Parts: sequence; C-alpha cells; structure tokens
Amino acid sequence: MKKAVLKVLKKAFETIYNKKIIQEGVFVTGKEAYEIINKILLYRILEDKKFIKTDIRPLLESNYLFEPLHEVLYGLQQEIYSFEEIPWTPEGKEGVKSLYHGLRKEVFPFKEAGDHFLGDIYEEFLDPKNRKSLGQFYTPPEIVEYIVEKALEDFDPVKTPFIKVGDIACGSGHFLVKAYDVLYGKFLEALPELKKSYGPDYWKKEQLHNHLLEHCIYGMDFDGFGVNLTSINLLLKDLSHLPKTLNIVKGDSLRRWEEEAEDHGKKKDFYSKKFDVILGNPPYVGHKTLEISYKQWLLKEYPGVFHDKSDLSYCFFERILGNLCQGGKGMIITSRYFMESPTGKSLRKYLQQRADLLEIVDFYGGEIFKGLGVATAIYLFSPKSPRDREEKNLQVRKFLDPKSKMDIRRPLKEVFQGKSFANFTLSQSDLGEARWTLISKDEKARYQKIESLSTMNLREVAISFQGIITGCDKAFIMKDHEAADKEIEPELLKKWIKSRHVLKYEIEENDQKLIYADIIEDPKASPKAMNHIGDYRDRLRNRRECLRGIRPWYHLQWGRTPGLFEQKKIIFPYKSATNRFALDHGKLFCSADVYALVIKDQYKDQVSLEYLLGLLNSSIYEDYFQSFGKNLGKGIYDYYPNSVMDLKIPRDPSLQQEIETLVGKILQGQDKKSLVKEIDQRLGNYFRISDKKQRVY
Repeated sequence: MKKAVLKVLKKAFETIYNKKIIQEGVFVTGKEAYEIINKILLYRILEDKKFIKTDIRPLLESNYLFEPLHEVLYGLQQEIYSFEEIPWTPEGKEGVKSLYHGLRKEVFPFKEAGDHFLGDIYEEFLDPKNRKSLGQFYTPPEIVEYIVEKALEDFDPVKTPFIKVGDIACGSGHFLVKAYDVLYGKFLEALPELKKSYGPDYWKKEQLHNHLLEHCIYGMDFDGFGVNLTSINLLLKDLSHLPKTLNIVKGDSLRRWEEEAEDHGKKKDFYSKKFDVILGNPPYVGHKTLEISYKQWLLKEYPGVFHDKSDLSYCFFERILGNLCQGGKGMIITSRYFMESPTGKSLRKYLQQRADLLEIVDFYGGEIFKGLGVATAIYLFSPKSPRDREEKNLQVRKFLDPKSKMDIRRPLKEVFQGKSFANFTLSQSDLGEARWTLISKDEKARYQKIESLSTMNLREVAISFQGIITGCDKAFIMKDHEAADKEIEPELLKKWIKSRHVLKYEIEENDQKLIYADIIEDPKASPKAMNHIGDYRDRLRNRRECLRGIRPWYHLQWGRTPGLFEQKKIIFPYKSATNRFALDHGKLFCSADVYALVIKDQYKDQVSLEYLLGLLNSSIYEDYFQSFGKNLGKGIYDYYPNSVMDLKIPRDPSLQQEIETLVGKILQGQDKKSLVKEIDQRLGNYFRISDKKQRVY
C-alpha cells in the first residue's frame, strides 16, 4: 500500500509544485506543497478510521474535542479549506483536487495503516537534499526496536509508575511509538501489582493509554509537521480514550527553555522535568551547513563540546546528560566521527568526565542510513554519579567488515551474536585520550606489542604535506596530446597524478599533465599556456585568494613549492580501504587527494623511505592503523596525516636492512606476492604477532 500511496503523492507534488509557478512569481514553496499533500493524506486516514465522517468543520466547532487533537485538526482544516486563497496555477489547483479524490479510492485501505505508516511516508517523501541539510534520516525499525527495548529493559512499572521517556529530536515519532508499545506491555503485565500497591481506581487497562500519553511519553522537534505526525501516531493507538494533554512540543531542543525568564509554556514545562530515559536519532548537521548566527550561539551555549568544526549532534550529548535524572539512561544512534576526529576531542573529554558509557554498538562504516554517507554508532550512557567511583564495564559490539553489506532485517540481538559482529567489554579508561579505540583486549595486545618494540613515531622522523589545489582543474590539467596540440611550454608541464593512481608499491601510469603556472613570472613569456588558462579567467579571478590579491589570477590556488614534489618521497591517498603507499623519485606532482611524506634531514642517514614503505604497506601495519584510524563508512578509512603520523616504528638496524632488501626487490619488479608475504612474516616474527587473516595481494 505504501508504494502505491507514494506514487500518487509524488505525482501530485510534481503537479502542485511546478517550477513554472516560481518563475511566474507565485510563492508556493516545495515544503508548503509537501505539507498540504501530507495533511490531505492524514485527513484521509482519519476518515477511513471513522474518526472524521464528513465535514471537519462541525467537529472543530464542538466542545468535546480535546486540546492535542484539536490543534492538529485545526491546522489540517486551515489548509484544506483555504486552498482557494492560495495562488495556485490552474494545474496546481487541479492537482490538489485530484489528489484528494485519488486517495479516496478503495485501493488505499487507510484503516489498516499501522503506527509507522505516516512517518514512513513523511520520511521517504521528503527531498533527499532537504533531509541531508536538516540532518533528518529514516531510522530502520530494527534499530528503533533495539534502542527502545535496550533502554527500557530494566524498567519496573511498580517502582517507577510515572517514568518519563523523551525523544528530544522526535521527527515523526518512530522511537516514541515504539516506547509506547514497550511501556504499554510492561504496565499491562504489572497491573495486578500496581492495583495492589497504589489502589484499583486509577490502575485500569482502559486508563493505560491516557496514563502513558499524559505522564510518560515526551517529545520535541523543530519541525512542526513532524510534531503533528508524532502526535497523531500516538493518538491513533486508542481513539476511544482521549487524553487531556499531550507532551509533544514544537521547539529547538538545544535551547535552554527551562532557564529562560520569559514564559515559553509547554517548552519550559517540557524541560522542567528530569527524564528517566532519553532516546532517539539526533540530527547530523555539519558545521558548514549551520547558519552563522546559530553556529555562534552554539559556540557560546555549548563550549564544552562544540567548537569551530563540530557537528550539531555533539550538543545533544550534553543536552541529554543535563536532562537525565540520576541513574537515568540516554541511548541514541548518531555519527561515530567524534570518536576518532580531532574536532571530537572536547566531546570525548566531556563524556569521559560526565558520563558512564554502558554500551557502544559500532557499525564501523556499515551502511545504516541509505544515502547519508555517515558512519554511525549507538551509544548507551548515564550521568556519572559523584558517589560511585567504581568504573563500570563498557559493552562493545563492533561490525567486523564494513566493506560487506550488513543485514539488519532481523532483530539486532540476533545479528550481534552472528559472525559479522565482535562482542567484548572494556573499561571506560581503556578508550584512550587521543582517540577512542574500540578494540578487544587481544587486538589491543597486538598493537601494544608494536608500540612496545618501537622507539619513535613516524611524526618524529618524517614530515608530511598535501598535494596541489588548482582551484579549477580544467584550467591547469590536460592530457599529453592536448598539451602537444596547444604547444604548451614544456618547462611548465609536470606529470600529474590523483589518488586513484596510487597503489601498494606502485604508481599507475597516466597521460595527465599539470600546467605548473606558479613559475610563470612574466605572462608574455608563456603565451601558449596563458592562452589556455585565459579561457577560464572569470572563474579563476573569483577564487578567494585572487579576490584578496594574495596571488595572480593565473596561478594555482595552492601550488605549494615545486621543490616539495621534486624530491624522493612516499605518496599515499587521503581516503582508502587499505594501506596504499608508493615511492616516487621526484617526478610527480600530486592533487590534493594525495599526501606525501619525506624523511627529516636529521634522520636521512638513519631511516630510509624504503624501510618505511615496507612497514606501511604490510598487513601488520594495515591492521595496526585500522585499529585506530577513522572509518569513513563502507570500509573506507581516513589516511589524514594526523593519524598516519602517529604510527610507531622500530629502530632496529637488522630489521631495517632486511625490509629494505625485500622492498628493493619489489621495486625492481621481482615476485611481489611472495616478497610481500615475506615482509609480513618477518614483521610478525619481530613483533611476535601471528597474522591469521587471509590476505589477497
């Protein structure tokens, strides 16, 4: 049914929200058209469930309607009966009418619509670009189920009959609807004991619906229509019993409503309470997407966790911890980025000091949110008690192979017990300070052996640098035959590579050249190159550095210094699924998605690039790096130098000589497969590490 409804809705949207409308000066935004469509859908569902029989207006004028549903229906009525006032095109007006009649067909039995139907339609219909900018993404039901059941597994209705469960970024209400189901089941089972302990007058089965909605379920979201959907999804649970109030509020959850002097009504009341459980899927919004004024406000209000390049989701950790009662639990799914990134350092420190981390489910790059491109994890935590000095065990569940497809179409508890997940416990202090390393004690022992036998890290003996940013590849990058055809001055042409050309030990041949325009001192002396670059003059002049007068318009945006590239160096891609390091003898200029490292002058007589090349390309060091390197999703790791240069290396002349000899043979084109295995075996013996993984070279 959902697919058929989506088809009708999308067709109506294309008719109602036509770009021609905007061009003709009629300001019906895509969001407005979308909300109208959804309200018509909601109206049809209420009709089929026999809650609305004919015209909605008499219902709105009656006195028996309770406040929560009245608010939702009033907004619905305003839209449906004000269509004539909206400046539609004839096609748009016809689209609204045909949608309503189209949804009246018997092919859509809305009375059978489940709790998630409206939310699913809402989340699947919203434009992907808008969803990404808002940080809103559909949470798979298996994830919702696991989080809610785990967060409430110890809940005892008799001990805490007025439990408060909140979702402070509730969207369309999937988490709260599931929380309702779990709580309802627990209360129903405990009814005999509740009657015995607190009396039979209040504790009746027919009262449970109202009890949950009036006293136990709380939600807030900045999206008003999502709040309405949450309200309806909860109310539809039992339309025969109508609560006096509903604790689902429109507002910015990060605002300190409870601390502000002015009266904000429901918002202030919402945060005047402490929650026993807060769960959900807070929005992921990067710093580049945030409005400048809002970002400045966050920097002021959340200085302990939010800094210049932080994600909005960081602030939700602080907000949740601040609004949990002592012994309460927060459980959310959000980005895993902060565990390893420099920008997440403050948040890591904050959580170490303020939270007891109870469980982390690290999906480790396995795709949970389709199209999001963000690696995620589930975090379960409680406010740290000043009285409890005993460190609690942290349960870790970690997806083992982010390059493979993760099957979450069955209960996660079952998935975690399969071969695709590792399950182990850590002490919170084991997480580390520089980054959080979620590895078992056995895995940690492996890389601790490397570090115990290594006297320095890569940063001490080498320096790294990024490749060139052109600012406009079309102006400076061309193929060999193009350069020949245009007779570009030979002294300006440099061999050019991108990250895809860098392999283990090898650099793939390509026919691209860079016009290294930074060495053009007199444009008249390089007429052929200037003629080509000049075709992109307007675009080049609008680059930030050119507008500021920092460099001439015909130069590269960040050309670095030619001497950096004209030296022997190790080069490696910025993002990769495996360690891919290659040796260049000073012939290649690299793009910005490639980094390079060279030996510091004072160590050139002690450490060779060939030795480092053998270490870095080995399976031992690949596992070592990926034990703490930042996973970007789908098995891709971030090989940014702030992580790579932390790798420790042994200073053993005998080991170095052996590795150099083997690497030399590889570079001469000898049997690479057997030589790579020999390097792995030599390093394994040296570090007393056995490599049980099956490798493909």
